[in-house]
Amino acid sequence: MERLTVVCDVFRQYLKSKRAFLTVAERCTIKGWPDLKPAILGAYKLQFLFNERESLRFEYCIETDGFWTGCWASVSSISRRLDRHWTEGEERELVRRVPRYKEIVDEIAGLQETLVAGAIHKPLEAARRDPEYGAALLAIQEELRTLDARLASTSAGTGGAG
Repeated sequence: MERLTVVCDVFRQYLKSKRAFLTVAERCTIKGWPDLKPAILGAYKLQFLFNERESLRFEYCIETDGFWTGCWASVSSISRRLDRHWTEGEERELVRRVPRYKEIVDEIAGLQETLVAGAIHKPLEAARRDPEYGAALLAIQEELRTLDARLASTSAGTGGAG
């Protein structure tokens, strides 16, 4: 059971770190671009919703033993399972079980319909040159290495939830 506890702690810390990074990235993207603030806020709102969706999917997989061998090898492999390897059956069941999940899915779909591709390209480029953004990016990269090391040290990548 210790391995499951570590995996849960690691992934929850990853989600928290990602939210912190997104908060800084959003602030840096808005700097100097007040005319694009609504588009920028919409784009980051979408990222925060993806984060929340990922969290609910993770909790669902923990509850239903929805992970398989090798899935816990890294934070990236867990995220991959929750995104690329998420099934239609899991989606239907989570929508049925968790009303908030359905709200998130609907909000994501609505935002994706309204966002204009490339609308915030220049503000994103500017944000990437911002020292605050750079420091936040380095911090989350270091955090990810630390979290992956924790997973590796518990041999979490060698088995499922049980």
